[in-house]
This record gives sequence, C-alpha cells and structure tokens, in this order.
Amino acid sequence: MYDSYNKNFTVVSHNCDISSHIHKQIEPYLKDKYGNDTVCHIINFGKFGAKTVIKDLCRIYELDFNLSNRLTSYFDTLKSELDISEQLEKARSIAKTKNENDIVKFIDDNKELFENIGQKLIGMVRSCGLHASGILISNKKLVDSDMPIYKIGDDIVTAVQEGGDEREVAELGYCKLDILGLKTAAVNEDAIREVEKIYDIKDLEKKLIISDMDDEEVYKRFQVGDCRDIFQFGSDNMIGLIKSVHPENIHDLACINGLWRPAAIINSAPEEFINNRKNIEETKKRLSNIHPALWEILEKTSGVMIFQENIMMIQQKLGGFSMAEADKGRKILKLLHKGNQDKNEAFNNMIKRFGEGMLNNGISEEDGKALLDTMGKYSEYSFNLSHCLGGDTEVITSKGIKTIKDIVVGDKVVSYDDGEVVESNVTNKFEQGRKLVYDIVFENGEKVRATLDHKFMTENGMLPLRNILENNLQVCSID
Repeated sequence: MYDSYNKNFTVVSHNCDISSHIHKQIEPYLKDKYGNDTVCHIINFGKFGAKTVIKDLCRIYELDFNLSNRLTSYFDTLKSELDISEQLEKARSIAKTKNENDIVKFIDDNKELFENIGQKLIGMVRSCGLHASGILISNKKLVDSDMPIYKIGDDIVTAVQEGGDEREVAELGYCKLDILGLKTAAVNEDAIREVEKIYDIKDLEKKLIISDMDDEEVYKRFQVGDCRDIFQFGSDNMIGLIKSVHPENIHDLACINGLWRPAAIINSAPEEFINNRKNIEETKKRLSNIHPALWEILEKTSGVMIFQENIMMIQQKLGGFSMAEADKGRKILKLLHKGNQDKNEAFNNMIKRFGEGMLNNGISEEDGKALLDTMGKYSEYSFNLSHCLGGDTEVITSKGIKTIKDIVVGDKVVSYDDGEVVESNVTNKFEQGRKLVYDIVFENGEKVRATLDHKFMTENGMLPLRNILENNLQVCSID
C-alpha cells in the first residue's frame, strides 16, 4: 500500500501495537524482501542538556561526581536545553536554603567552567543511536544512494533524523516505515486472554475499546501517578507532569501527551500549561486582548499551542488561510528558527501573507510578530490532536470544531473533493451505533481515526477503508 516515489499517494494501515518479538521479525523480513543493503534504521540524536553537560564536565575534569549528581537534581526536569547560569543560580538558592554548603562551594568554585564551556555545548549532538521504530527502504543500495549514512557499531543508519529538522526522510523520496514494538502490548494481550478464560468473557478487548472515556477511577489513578506501565505515560518526567496537571478527562491526557514533545518542552510549554490552568481567567483575558478568536482556538489547550491543529486554526482564523494553505503553512513554519529560511521563497510568501492577514484582523504588528515566533517554535515538532486523543472524532465546521455526535443537519463541514479542501452542507445524519475505530497512518506522519466504513479517495474513487485494506489500494494524499 505504499509507493515511496509517487508523492500523490500515501500509506494507510491498521495501527495496532506490536509486541517486541514481532518487531524483531519484521526487520529481517524487510531486509530479506528488499535487500540487506537497501534497508536500515533512521538515526536518533542524543543532545547535550543542562544535566548531562554538568555531569560530563565533572567526569572530564575529575570533579566530585556525587556532588554533580546532587547539584543537577535541583535542575528543572521539564526541559533539557536550559540556560545553565539560570539553573545554577536556582540550584545555589535551594542548596543555601537547605544549608548544603558543599554544593554552594562546588557551584562557586566551578561556575566559570560550567557557564563558559557548558553553555556552548547545550543543544549539540552528544551521541547517536537507532531510532526506536523508524526504518528506511531505498530503491538502490544505500552506498549508491544520495542518502547520507552513518555507522553505529555494526549497524548502518541514515544520518538524517526524521522530524529533527527541515530535512525529512520521506520528503527526500525514500520509503519510511514506523514499526512500533511495545513490551507492554504483549503483557496486555496476555492479561486480556487470561481474564477472558478465567471469567468466561468473550470479546473483552472489543468491549474495552468501545467503552466510554469517563471512568473517574481511571483519572484518580492518573492524578496520583499510578500509570507506570502505560505507553507514553510511564516515565518519571511524564508522571511528574501528570501529577502537576491533575488530569480530569481524556482531553487533559491528550494535552499531556502532546506537551511532552521536544518543541513543547524546549519552549517551556508544560510550565506554561500548568500556570495557565491555575490562572485561566487571566489567560483568557490576555489572549482575547490580542484577538477574541485566539482564545476560542486555544481554550481547550489552556492557551498553549500544543497541537498542529492549533497552529492551522490560527492561520485560518487570523491569517485568512484556507484549510489546505494552513496545512502547508504549518510545515513551512518550522523553518522560522532554522537560520536558512530567507532562501525559501514559499516561506517568505507565507510569512508576508500571514502578516498582512493579522493586520487586517486588527492584530498589532508587535503582537503579530510574537504570535508568529511562538507558532514557529511549536511547528518544529508537535503532535496532531488525533494522535493524542482517543475520544470522539472532531470535525471542523464553519461554526468551529464539533464532535461527530454534535453535528446537525445544515452544518457546513470541511471535506476533500477532487484534490481540493471544500465546505459541504450536512443533509442527513444517521445513528449507526458504536464501532471499532482504526488509526490511519499517512506517509507525511499525519494520523486520523476512522471506522472501516469511513471513505477515502483512492485511484478508484471514494471507497470505504474496509475495501481499501482488503484490496491493497493506494490512498490519495491531500499534500
């Protein structure tokens, strides 16, 4: 279902969690099918953060490593690319309050080393590894391709990190697959089978999938951090964020998931989200003063541009972009802080048009520049909402975003027709009960959720997902 060299088509797959032993079977299969010298992993960069810089400098200069561990334990845990001077001052203040004079002296004695050398290393590549799930397939031997490659141990990897900068593996014309292997998926599957057997229950997995998302007991467990073995929510830092946010519904969990992305973390989004939730009326007033529509767009995310949809809606409502233009603009925006954007004509045209749109909507030039700067930062690596949210499908209408259940006859909804994004009137609505939904994973990384009856444009016309999967058909991309 994948044509890696035809940009008009894309991937559709039933996205189910795969246990790690299956993951180990898929990679050898791909190498056997396409050639051992045409398949490789995508690289993953580990970068210097404030903590690693301090610890590495202590190793190199043979300073007390136990003191370095105690010192960095006072650093902010919600982001890694920190200003070292600011963090050292924070740590010094905490240590002084606790009468930990050895840490205060340690900071004072080595401040010049930490600040002058350490700060220069922040954000630089510290190590290279294999991307957890990213696989590249080339149509020729990797050594003969134009894809830069790198050797890690005995493994050959692509030297381009997907999602790391403006260069994308898929955009360079190569087939890129995400093969996710989760140990907990196998554990969950075994547990479901055992419960079905012991309690004589049939189709337990199906019943769990179609159950509602409003179980208060579940959210109480999340609120105290009892989510260690849940995918995406089980790390120490994530649990700390969850306990700070105190999620009350599925959308809160979606926001938390989206907040723990590189762009959001670097731009202090977790702290801003927590602070905004505590001061929601003040946040509403601040954003509404820039433009009333800005708060309407960001209300569900407490004033933070967590999702790609937030950025797209701002471009539409405040810049006058169409749906398709906003999607392209979102991708171009990530060039804003890369340093080479001036050479990109599409980028310059988009920035100029968006600026004019904001002025026409009564947004001051100062507010417009600040808004654009924030959008550029969050565009670098953010999730789309459907990737994080497992609740009701949301649809963009002429009156804003609605869930499917809230759509009524007469609403105008956005649809895809003959290569164009258009508005169509809802003429009827049918209740078809609750059904299993599937994650649809597109070549460009976008994901949507749909039932097997949901129709997509193919080379054979509009067809249900069921027929597309059964007949191995290609799906037309909106890009």
